[in-house]
Amino acid sequence: MRMASPLKNGAPLDKQLQAIQLPHNMNVIYVDSTLMSDQWKAKNSRLVVLYIGVPLVIPHLSQLVASHFVLYAMAIKLLHCPKTPEEITLAEQLIDRYCEQAPLVYDQRIELLTLHAHLHLADQAQIHGGLAFTYAYSFKSSIRFIKRKAHGSKSLATQIAYWTNLQCMSEPTKFEIPISTAVNQIDMNHLSIDSYRDQ
Repeated sequence: MRMASPLKNGAPLDKQLQAIQLPHNMNVIYVDSTLMSDQWKAKNSRLVVLYIGVPLVIPHLSQLVASHFVLYAMAIKLLHCPKTPEEITLAEQLIDRYCEQAPLVYDQRIELLTLHAHLHLADQAQIHGGLAFTYAYSFKSSIRFIKRKAHGSKSLATQIAYWTNLQCMSEPTKFEIPISTAVNQIDMNHLSIDSYRDQ
């Protein structure tokens, strides 16, 4: 069951998002309409919530939804990289308020596990640090490596174990003792050790 978009009209906002110029290290392209924001990749949503959402989205929302979005954006921004424990406490209060008001701003359908999970973000930030430093897909780079070990759709775990063992046996890691490139002999009368001599 998909909720209706809180946007009055998505077309002007879509044009603004597509025209936005980001730094070279932020490779985010908005292909899907804002009316289909539930189909966005995480990086698209992250950019909107953390950096450009408040000034860009607010004019396109009703006053009630806009104020609710600002609560959320502020809380997530504080939890993203908190500098003090007080920021985490403030973010927790903002999230509590956000979750408390969500069914009033939208309707009862918004009360899902994902909304409830937001209540635990402040605890996570206190235990593990800011959200910027905890990554949900930390093993994503390993998936491609493991995926290459399986062929077909049967006995995948056995295939992965077999090919990994075979690779480990056939390609042992070589260890070479590094050759010293520095000076390994100092003359006892050298000036560089004068400061260590007894006067």
